[in-house]
Amino acid sequence: MTPKYTVKLSNFLLKTEKLYMVCMSIPYFSVPYQMSEIPFNTSEKYLSSNLASSSGLGSNIFEVASICGIAKRLKRHPLFFVENGYHKRMLTNMLALLPGLMGATYMLNGTMPTVITKTEFHKSKYSYENPDTLLGIQDEYLFLTGTHYQSWKYFADMRELLMDYLAVPDPERFGNLPMSNDNTHVTCVHTKRKHFAKNGFYASDPEFIRNALNFINTKHENIYTKNKKIVIFGDEPIFMSNIFNDSAHSMERHTKTNHYVSINNAKDDLIYSKSNCNTVLISAPLSTFGFWLGYLSKGNNVYYMNVTHENKEFYESSGFVTDNYFPPHWVALDFASNKIKTVVKSFKKMGEKYYF
Repeated sequence: MTPKYTVKLSNFLLKTEKLYMVCMSIPYFSVPYQMSEIPFNTSEKYLSSNLASSSGLGSNIFEVASICGIAKRLKRHPLFFVENGYHKRMLTNMLALLPGLMGATYMLNGTMPTVITKTEFHKSKYSYENPDTLLGIQDEYLFLTGTHYQSWKYFADMRELLMDYLAVPDPERFGNLPMSNDNTHVTCVHTKRKHFAKNGFYASDPEFIRNALNFINTKHENIYTKNKKIVIFGDEPIFMSNIFNDSAHSMERHTKTNHYVSINNAKDDLIYSKSNCNTVLISAPLSTFGFWLGYLSKGNNVYYMNVTHENKEFYESSGFVTDNYFPPHWVALDFASNKIKTVVKSFKKMGEKYYF
């Protein structure tokens, strides 16, 4: 006969194994921290929001910049609850990239207290809602339900401020990438392949990139008097290197070429753009990192592949509006037709329910 303690031990081990399997199926970073403690009746007002903190760097910047922009409009202090490991990683990255901006915010370790009422705002990833609709709310702590906040309109008057808040450039971290000056014009090209190609989004096309650069050159005749350098950024070094046969990567020394491939980290790429990118071409239009490479660029002279190449499902479900995502002075480009690969300026836009 099986001893009773053996049966109990077997049941305990079985339960423990199930618990272990459940715990292993939950990413460690998503485990919520304990509830934070906050003071009340402070005579101040604060703004917080949900965060899609597990997203990439570009998406993280959108959220932080937008929340700070909305807080500025509402005359509130931006407050970030560090609710789990993803939040901590995101805000640590933001502190390294935008130390000035994060230094002007409040951060509390722990989840949002349940006594704070959640306010519905920004219902979809690419939408824009006027923050003025929140002006009538007098709660000390205003917590928004939205995430992503991928619209330049939330921080429309903050470009110069965001650039000032970027970390101080360290040219030694840029490797051999060219420096923009009175004699050298740097065009920065952002590419994205891996995630986009896998998930059905428009991925960078080398033919479009080369032809778009030809178009850009014809529109800026003043750069013909300068040394023209092109720097490629992205997530696939081999793909980037094959766009131009004479490309040199950023860690190579003593190279003479007009085409470079950055293999530096993303933070340094954005800081490089602030100091050196006179012109930016975004070849995968929905890349949030590409957006910021352009938005924070030295020249603020940005071209992008028209977003209307995205798949039908994106058109129908995203709520994407061209004018909400891309600043109005940015220039959309496209192939002249399906058969003619010459790149021209495009006037197609996506509206609230369809594109035209």
